[in-house]
Formats: sequence, C-alpha cells, structure tokens
Amino acid sequence: MGNGAQVTGAGMHDPLTDAISPPHDETVEQKADRHLDEANAKRISDEIDRLIEADAVELKRRRRKGIKVLLLGQSESGKSTTLKNFQLQCAPKKWAEERASWRAVIQLNLARSVNIILDALPPDSTHKTSLAPLLKVQKDLERRIGANSREDHLHGHDDDSDDEKRPAQEPFVRSYEGWKAAMSKFFPRASSDTEEDGVTKTLVDCREHMQALCEDVQVRRMIRDKAFRLEDSAEFFLSNIERVASPNYVPSDDDVIRSRLRTVGVQEHRIVFETSRYFDKELLVYDVGGARSCRAVWPAYFDDVNAIIFLAPVNCFDERLAEDRRVNRLEDSFNLWQTVCKNKLLAKTMLILFLNKCDLLDKKLKSGVKIKDSMPSYGGRPNDARKFTRYLRRKFVELSMQDSPEPRKIFLHLTTLTDTESTAITLSEVQDGILKNQLLHANML
Repeated sequence: MGNGAQVTGAGMHDPLTDAISPPHDETVEQKADRHLDEANAKRISDEIDRLIEADAVELKRRRRKGIKVLLLGQSESGKSTTLKNFQLQCAPKKWAEERASWRAVIQLNLARSVNIILDALPPDSTHKTSLAPLLKVQKDLERRIGANSREDHLHGHDDDSDDEKRPAQEPFVRSYEGWKAAMSKFFPRASSDTEEDGVTKTLVDCREHMQALCEDVQVRRMIRDKAFRLEDSAEFFLSNIERVASPNYVPSDDDVIRSRLRTVGVQEHRIVFETSRYFDKELLVYDVGGARSCRAVWPAYFDDVNAIIFLAPVNCFDERLAEDRRVNRLEDSFNLWQTVCKNKLLAKTMLILFLNKCDLLDKKLKSGVKIKDSMPSYGGRPNDARKFTRYLRRKFVELSMQDSPEPRKIFLHLTTLTDTESTAITLSEVQDGILKNQLLHANML
C-alpha cells in the first residue's frame, strides 16, 4: 500500500478500550470497589429498563382500559356541563361526595347575577341600597374559590381599587380540581347542619330584597329586552332565591349542573366508572378552553384521542363573540368545526357533534326573535326550532363531508345538557359508541 505501513487487527489502537480498562497498577481494594460500582451501575441500568418496560405496558393497558375524550367548542357552548353530566352518570358516588363543594359557586352565581342587574339600574334606585352588601359577598366568594375577576390578572395586573364599586367581569379559575379541594374544607359534608358563615348570613338577610328586585316590573322588562347580559343559568337561580339563599342550603344535582365557573387553559379529568356496565374503566376527559386565546393549544391534545365531542350552541345565532363583536357566534362554530374536520391527525378520530341549548333556542324563537334577521342564508324558511335545527344538521354534515381528509361518519345529537335525564340517555349512547370504536382499533394494534 504505497509507502504506508499496514496495520494489523492485533496492532490497532482503540481509545475506548483504554478508557474503560482497569489501570495496570490496580490494587485488590480498588478492584473490589470497581466491581461494586459496576454492579451498582448494572442494577440501576436494569431498573431503568424495567421501568421503561413497565411504562410501556401501563401505556398499552391504559389505551385498552382508558377512553380519551376531548371537549371542544367556543366559550359557553356547554363543555363544562357535558363534563359534569359524565361525572354524574359514570361516577355517581364521587359526584355525591363533591356536590357540597359547589355551594360557594352557586352562591357566587346568584350574587353575581343580582349585581349585574343592580349595575344597570339608576344610581338612586332603592334596590342598590338594600342589596349593596352583595358586592362584598361576590368578592369574598371569588377569593374563597380562588377565582380571578378580570383578565388583567392573567397579565400580572392586580388593581382592586374599584372592586367594591361594580360587579367584576366573569370570574375564572385556572384549576378545576383546585377550587373543589379548597371548598371541601369549608363544606366537608353535604348535610343540613352545615355551619352558617358570613356569606350565607348576608344572602339570607338579603333574600327578601333579592326577591323584590326580581319582581320589579322595570327589572323584568330590562331582562326581557336584554338591557344587560346574564348567564344562561341566571334565570334558574334567580327563580330559586328562596331555596339557595337559605341558612342550610345544600346543592341539588340540578343546581350543580346549571352552575357556572369559567376555567382557563386545559383541564384534565380522570373519571373511573363506578357502574357495573363499564366498571373500573377510565374516562380521561380534556376540557379545552374555547376562548380565542386558548384555541392555539388544541392540536397538542389531538394525539391518541378516542373521540372528540364538539359543542355548538344553537341559540346564539343572533349573538356575537365576547372577544370580537364583529363575529357571529354561530358562524364561529361553523369555522371551528371546519378546522377540526380538516385536521389530518383526526382523520380516523370519532367525531361527535352536540347541537346544544335546544331549549334556549325554542324559548328565544317563541319570544319573537327572527332567525333571518341575523342569518340571511336561512332565507324564508319557517322560524321554528325543529326546522332550524334540521337546517343546522345539514350544514354541519355538509361541512364535514367537504373538509374531512377522508370519508367519515358524524354522530350528531340535539341536546339540552341541563336536562340530566335526556342527557343520560345521550351519554349512554355516546359511551357505547366510543367503546366499540376503541375496541375495534385496539384489536387492530
């Protein structure tokens, strides 16, 4: 090979061998220590391998045993109400244990609804004077729950200077489970002998004044004419002041289902089935924020999901997004639905569509609101809830056919999620469908 010397295998120099070989002058004690270190290193390595293998087995077990469901939809579409219905139907014992912790949230819903009405009344209104203590009640309950009152808190601003002068924006929490744990310390038992605290005493003292407010002709007219925006559940709690503002108030299932506490970010909920039908199976539900600022994180949760429940409120055809008053809420649902259908990661994912709040749609149309005034595309079709939901069904199905990467079946339900009896039937069908689909894919692995 030219002038170069050929190096034989025996004469090759391997730096790695030199690095790991014991020193030539190694003593007996050093050799014993080295063997001990090597044994420990092997034991640690074997333990790591065992843990990796165990994690792989556990992941496979969870995939077969667990059901991963994503709740998607704009804000106030009914995602949290869907979650609560799942908890009520799948894990009734745990639901009953936690029901009392919702007392503070329901009291907050009532106090906040009253404060929104008061804020719209003239400064000299006698209602404002008699119900002034409810501003402090609202603030105290928000602090107790751990809720922020304004979006500014998300950006580090914290100015309480006018908290006592006006009702805050809708309160929100970052952790769904965190506030429940805190509330369980206040109300550990769902019993009639719950100790009366300052908040409850104030509500009891203001009960008759709250009832007088709701019976006021001017206030009723303002509510009818939508002079201010109340939550969908406000009317329910304002109609139950006598019961909610009582010393020994204990929430009912209906109260909890209708209560509202906005969450920001992504909330993960693990529900273990207590019913014999699917006993010990796990339902992993992700409640993904529907506000525009939260939607960018949606795709991060698309991997390995068994089903998506997409919620589109049908009563909001004449409403605008809180984040952008130029955008119609129903049009926003159409756009979100298209985004989900187009995503290639979800091409084989089961899509379930809830056209929700059918009861509120019927009520709105019966009050005289015309669909065509807000949706010219509806044309001269009848101003009827049944005809309108049929129109929406076709619209959503057409969008899925147009935008899905491959042909797929859409499971569509008309829902009133505050009706727990009808929702139980719907969720039973949904669970069966998801489990059958999961078993089919599990057998293909």
